Amino acid sequence: MSKSEPTLDPERAKIVEELKKLGVTGIMITLAEQGEISKVECAAEENCLCPDELGGGTHFDTIPEPISDWIPTQDHITLKSEGGKLTVDNVQLMHRLCNRVRYTGEPGKKDIKRIQAARAAALIGPRFSIIKDDVEVDTATDYEQALGIAEEHVATIRDNTTGAVITFPERH
Repeated sequence: MSKSEPTLDPERAKIVEELKKLGVTGIMITLAEQGEISKVECAAEENCLCPDELGGGTHFDTIPEPISDWIPTQDHITLKSEGGKLTVDNVQLMHRLCNRVRYTGEPGKKDIKRIQAARAAALIGPRFSIIKDDVEVDTATDYEQALGIAEEHVATIRDNTTGAVITFPERH
């Protein structure tokens, strides 16, 4: 007899699917299946360090990406150092940085710089848009990257900071 997936109500199934898309596995999926995670949001609540400009407590990066401060992690409610175990009644969903800072007590100078950089990147966004047939087909953060993409697509570069536009003629 094979082990089958549990039948979940639609709301729990949606949360489980969202967590799986982020790369979450194991006990955090079990928590969601059991209804212990009612929304994909950092459990640090008002102490969440993820900038609002990125999405705050509801923003999580996907785990397979290079490790970032905003990937979902399992936070031990009772810390491992205090005897806490990896059980469904002792873990909650938290950003990687929020989890670490909860353990260490406060963000360090490097943490604060990374938070500020994340906030600035979220506010600024990509500097250049590559446009083809009035549709944005790609973005770039620096001019050299934008040139390479635009030449490949025979497209227009728009500088989102200045509004300047560079058009590449069609090749014959």
